[in-house]
Amino acid sequence: MEQADGKPPVWYRTYVLTVMLLVCICTLATRNQPSYLITIPVEQCQGVCEGISISSPVCSTTPLSDDEDSNVSSSADTDRKALCRKCLAQPLLWASASPRTPPAQELPPFDKKAVWIEMQTLEAPAAGRHGSLGHAHRKLSLQEVASGRSNTEAEIWPIAAYYNLSDGTCLWYWQYGLLIGYGFALVYAAVAIPAGFLCDRQSRVLLLTIAVFGWSVATSMEALAHSFWALLICRLIIGSSQALGAPAIVSIVVDYFAACTERQRDAALALVTMVGPALGAGCASFSIIFAGMMGWRWVVLITGVFGVVLSALVHGTVKEPTRTEWSSPCALSVVVEEVFEKSRVARMLMAAASAKLLATCSLGAFLPIWYARALLTGYSNTSYAYWNALAVSLGGVLAAALGSFLGQVWSRYDSRAPALIGLIGALVSVPLTFLIILEKNFDASLFSYFILLVLGEMWFAPSIALLQMAVRRSVRGQATSLLLSMAVLGGNLGPALCGFFDTGTSALGIHLLWITTTAQIVAAMCFWWIALEIGLDPVAVGVGTLAYSQDKNP
Repeated sequence: MEQADGKPPVWYRTYVLTVMLLVCICTLATRNQPSYLITIPVEQCQGVCEGISISSPVCSTTPLSDDEDSNVSSSADTDRKALCRKCLAQPLLWASASPRTPPAQELPPFDKKAVWIEMQTLEAPAAGRHGSLGHAHRKLSLQEVASGRSNTEAEIWPIAAYYNLSDGTCLWYWQYGLLIGYGFALVYAAVAIPAGFLCDRQSRVLLLTIAVFGWSVATSMEALAHSFWALLICRLIIGSSQALGAPAIVSIVVDYFAACTERQRDAALALVTMVGPALGAGCASFSIIFAGMMGWRWVVLITGVFGVVLSALVHGTVKEPTRTEWSSPCALSVVVEEVFEKSRVARMLMAAASAKLLATCSLGAFLPIWYARALLTGYSNTSYAYWNALAVSLGGVLAAALGSFLGQVWSRYDSRAPALIGLIGALVSVPLTFLIILEKNFDASLFSYFILLVLGEMWFAPSIALLQMAVRRSVRGQATSLLLSMAVLGGNLGPALCGFFDTGTSALGIHLLWITTTAQIVAAMCFWWIALEIGLDPVAVGVGTLAYSQDKNP
């Protein structure tokens, strides 16, 4: 599908770019989805559980304690927490239907004994009603119902498991931190290097098709998970598949736009590396709405099915582009030598990117949980889903546009501009993080988060441009993939730390505060060092006047 001059037509390049954008949106939506599915409340229990934090998952394998079996306690708060837990642990009688109406209208939702008796009465055979009703009316203890076993050995899951990922899989918060962090990042970084090798030598469309199909099937398989280990296996598959697909997306887009002007190529690359992920992260927020309507398992299942359809679209309609110098095979040793040994700027950029992603990943993974616990004025799950989607999507798009614009304009007058933009963004992010956590009004807190996304994430586009100028032209594509892989590995330390320190209360905000603030200060120091290095000898580090007109010498 080429014109007389050998170039693909404009409409087809635009179509390929649109498909790649959809893949990027699906990638980030799938990756961030657990951050929102773990915060879904049970509608029937909102009145009972208002202002209550449950630190452990409510699931069939976690029996209620003796203190929670009793409605009488020494403290009103303890008594309310016991009632809340009993409400969340009431049996899910009809798992295939949305349990939005309590099983018996006249019963309070936390009276599990009465609910169970009501269910057995309704299901008793007609003959039994004339004979012996003793067995049908046998009162199961709270321990028996909570353990999920009836006299017929049929497993009964709590109603909270229908809505919430944590309760549905008995997931503790430290396990969630590993799941969203290194459960994804370790395998992502491990696969990224061989993925780049394969991308240089095999069909990139085929590799991307396999990647999208792989993470989509793994996402659908999460609907069958009932334990941390099952979820971890799915996340490992998702991480490895997305690592396989990331370099293929960049390589396909760059080769399709290689014959265009540099500005058009950079715009296309920014669309799939910055705008797409921002839109995907925002779309993941709508999981809150859909999980409240149909349960979290249906949400991940439908998400996976959409991804499978997308993989078929990629395989059937996107043609393998002709390779250019951006995607020509390059030995890994050459890339590593260029990035880690020859370029001090590239090494320090990797450290700065890791610190920035650590702060970003920490907020992205645990800020939804903190908002659900903090009881801010004006907060509700529905309003958070809509406004957070708008803030994350619009903030990411504006950050990409503003960062690209400032980087291009400012760099004409000062070669240190990319580093200074990163420095300013990191310093401004510190007070904004304090406003997010310490502000008691939800609207003000979320608006501060929006401003942080716009100003704090401006660093990405100028930093990628700086990296490409600091290394040889022949390894720029591979160096970009290496930087992103190492940054993802370092950045996911943040969610792991948050999960380790999380106690299941609103004190999570304090841990978010010191973890993200420390990361922003480290990033600011790295960007400051880069600015000093460029100021001493811009040509020597590849970003001076000569870097814009000719390739850096090997």
